[in-house]
Amino acid sequence: MTEGIIEKAAAYVRELFAGNAGGHDAAHTFRVYRTALGIAENEPGADREIVALAALLHDADDHKLFQTEENANARRFLEENGVPAERIARILEVINSVSFSRNQGRIPETLEGKIVQDADRLDAMGAVGIARTFAYGGEHGRALDQSVQHFYDKLLRLRETMNTGTAKRLAEKRHRFLESFLNEYVEETKGEQALKKVVSTEQAPKAIGPYSQAIETDGLIFVSGQLPLDPATGVFPEGIEAQTRQSLTNARAILEAAGLGMANVVKTTVFLKDMNDFAQMNAVYAEFFPEGGYPARSAVEVARLPKDASVEIEVIAAK
Repeated sequence: MTEGIIEKAAAYVRELFAGNAGGHDAAHTFRVYRTALGIAENEPGADREIVALAALLHDADDHKLFQTEENANARRFLEENGVPAERIARILEVINSVSFSRNQGRIPETLEGKIVQDADRLDAMGAVGIARTFAYGGEHGRALDQSVQHFYDKLLRLRETMNTGTAKRLAEKRHRFLESFLNEYVEETKGEQALKKVVSTEQAPKAIGPYSQAIETDGLIFVSGQLPLDPATGVFPEGIEAQTRQSLTNARAILEAAGLGMANVVKTTVFLKDMNDFAQMNAVYAEFFPEGGYPARSAVEVARLPKDASVEIEVIAAK
């Protein structure tokens, strides 16, 4: 490890971010640094110096704060402190893999990149993530509801982007705190505006992309399309009847998490891979609703469903 380089990087960060208190400040950088090193402890083979320097310098050229190109601030610091060119290239590669807006859907190629990306995203979750969101929003003149929207645009999507086992465990707790805060915020501001409330449960498959299991707004619950995934095993049952039953069981579990049941459903949409399966699907479907109180429904055949499922069902329910 280059002599004293970590201490010099820490001093550089303090100087670079002096006077900044909008969420991307020195305190954020040092939290990312500590979290990254903690994750690295559980990742054999991680180059701790690369992790440390990339974490400390990851915001040194953030486009929201600096008008630099090609990591000019980070590169200059590393060069001036005698870091070998090969290691500079590795550090900058990690830094460039961190940004959420510029790396959506991209997984870092290196272990060090995965660690620092995880650490940075964890700092946007939990209590600290909430505080940072409103600090940044206040600095930029955003109303409360504008800052709250950021939770849906980004923060609630972060749990599913974690790379390392350690980060995934930390993200679970912080994600639950985000949901708890949002639900309380919605309750306290009821009547001010039609805000969204996230509904989630472990009794149905987790959202595996940028969406929620369900959203409640204005007395309606919109349940995302449910594939026939068993939440315990992550696999499909065989056959259209079993898959229909699993999809509806998942939808019911989500409704129950919102304090509702299938009797509250007012509209469903059934997506079938093969319309020849309609009769078998329909027989199972009828078992889930009270006779005489069936909801409105659409049923369509589609070319293909995620994971090659035979059926996917979404529902809308009313309180």
